[in-house]
Amino acid sequence: SVDVSALTPGASSGPSGSVAGDRFTVADLLPGKYLVEAGQYDVAVQFSQIPLAAARRIVEVGTEDVVGVDLTLVPTVDVEGAVVFENGCAATPVWILLQGDRQLGRLRRNLHTGADGRFVLQHLLPAKYKLYVRPEGPTPVYATSAKLGDAEVLANGFEIASETTGPLRITMSCARR
Repeated sequence: SVDVSALTPGASSGPSGSVAGDRFTVADLLPGKYLVEAGQYDVAVQFSQIPLAAARRIVEVGTEDVVGVDLTLVPTVDVEGAVVFENGCAATPVWILLQGDRQLGRLRRNLHTGADGRFVLQHLLPAKYKLYVRPEGPTPVYATSAKLGDAEVLANGFEIASETTGPLRITMSCARR
């Protein structure tokens, strides 16, 4: 499938492209900047919203037709991770929320970890993400760190690319702030 989202205020609102083989067409776009996203979905899963491969590209539309926009589908990324608790903190399930960058504002992933704290963020599109973590119930724990590999990502988020592997390690604390 191919979806087009306007990035310029006043540009066309959310047309979808028609796909025929390896070609796609999007008609009647007003001049402006657009995010063109393509996804390949699992046909075995009815109404699948999880892409197996994806591509995205920003395209500027002027007053002439735009031709030759290439989108190369790449496999989406799975990132394994774990939530760990500092000494003295009782382990509890947590909610992990990923929110895509401004251009992927509609993309949100909400994941509930089990008591063992392990999780897999599946089928992530290449993009910049902000990470939010909160305990499942009313407990005094909060996230103090999130590291993707060796990079601290809790405050500023992280970029997912085809070569991103993880792991994502989230540390929770129960010490008073």
